[in-house]
Amino acid sequence: MTVDQPSNLKQKLNGLKRINFDNLSTQLVVVKAVNRNRQFRYTLRYVPIEDKLSQRLHNLMQRKVESANICTEYTLDCLEPEVDMVLGMERSETDFSIIAEQLSELDPNVDIIQDVKELEQSSSYLIVMRDTEGIQLIGFKVLPENWKAKGRKNLISLLFKGNEFIDLDESPVFSISKTIDVVSFEDTLFILSKKEFERGLNYREGMKNSAQEFYNDVDVQKLFVNLDSLTNKVGDNIRLMRKVAHVKKLGYYKDPAFILRLCEVCTNRDWHEISFVNSQIVLSEDNIEAVLTILADQRLLSELTSNIYDVNSAKRFNNNR
Repeated sequence: MTVDQPSNLKQKLNGLKRINFDNLSTQLVVVKAVNRNRQFRYTLRYVPIEDKLSQRLHNLMQRKVESANICTEYTLDCLEPEVDMVLGMERSETDFSIIAEQLSELDPNVDIIQDVKELEQSSSYLIVMRDTEGIQLIGFKVLPENWKAKGRKNLISLLFKGNEFIDLDESPVFSISKTIDVVSFEDTLFILSKKEFERGLNYREGMKNSAQEFYNDVDVQKLFVNLDSLTNKVGDNIRLMRKVAHVKKLGYYKDPAFILRLCEVCTNRDWHEISFVNSQIVLSEDNIEAVLTILADQRLLSELTSNIYDVNSAKRFNNNR
């Protein structure tokens, strides 16, 4: 499969893959996120780990970087990356810039966890890789639900070590994933899991805010006859919020010429699911997704078959290669 890679992201991925992992040491940091008035605050603490675990995390990061061969730009409507692909975006566009700034101010020998509650309250962790010049690479992982292993009813948890069973019921037991969701290198994030990236770095809140900005825009613009039909339909539905946020980011709806052309095309092509009253779009329970698709310019005509398709993700064709 041939994938169009933006040249700047390709260069940054190449720079990431040139890292000499033999020169890097590996540490673990847990992150606690607290939502206050829809603003997230983060607390970071180093967790001392033994050399064996450090090496396993080191190997995990190296494998993930080595397997990433293609980088495409992250967009709200893009699909999950395939096995050898990553999605790229500027770190400054996310909460990770806040996390990275706090991390740079920590002392690994001083700013460490004090009790097990700090582990239990964590929402994610960082795999921090540094050399003599400082932090070079950061892996980010949203904590799984089984971060802390829970004892099962009527069973006693045991560890067999040194030819004897050790009772684990009084010992806090945690598990770490064999995957990572994001790699941060210099000013760029390389995303391995879009779903976990959006969940862990609070993109849901960002999409809520973007959707609200869109509602405010179109209310002033009087784009819809019945805007409340859209807000009620979308609600907290993450899939629909993503579509609204994508329409907001593209901004076609702000162009009067685009809306005029939309009205003409709907009439000429008999797109009956969309109707207008005095150049305002009439929304209904059944046409909202179609309206969002069209406002995102994702209703496309095939020149080969003359078929018209609604697509979930689209990239502009570049004939100058």
